[in-house]
Amino acid sequence: MTQTDRLYSPHFFRVFAATCLTMTGVSMQYHFGEYVNYVGFGVGQLGLITGVGAVGSIFLRPYAGAWIDRVGCRPCFLAASSAAAVANVSFQFADTFWTICLLRVLLVASTATFLTTVAVYAAHAAPPQRRAESLGTIGIGGFLGMMIGPAIGDAIFAQGHPSADAFR
Repeated sequence: MTQTDRLYSPHFFRVFAATCLTMTGVSMQYHFGEYVNYVGFGVGQLGLITGVGAVGSIFLRPYAGAWIDRVGCRPCFLAASSAAAVANVSFQFADTFWTICLLRVLLVASTATFLTTVAVYAAHAAPPQRRAESLGTIGIGGFLGMMIGPAIGDAIFAQGHPSADAFR
């Protein structure tokens, strides 16, 4: 294997780990319905919040690719993962319908931008003959996070943690 064929570098594995950690945090949102109920909203409002988040993300997604092309992967990667973290942490302080909607748009749009950036990085980091392998391997990080996040959320709810009791 020549140096130009190399795919798995320390940087590649840092992006893999960041993808896993970011998706762990995002996938803890699988308990989002219980949070919305706790704040005092019902199933109808949950559907609206989820829908507003999806529509907001759809409108913002076309800008993600242009932004990546304009400023590069690193700034987009850092901004998107930071925005997702801010949205996740901010939910605990949100108590109005529109604040929750805004945070949901931020979370979904930043996650979409993050995943787009990770895919672009994976394609650019790989030699042409190993791009599919790079995309597939980086994708494993996201799926691991989607397995870990709900398990953490479930463990919190199963252990009688004070935050879990608030949702019951």
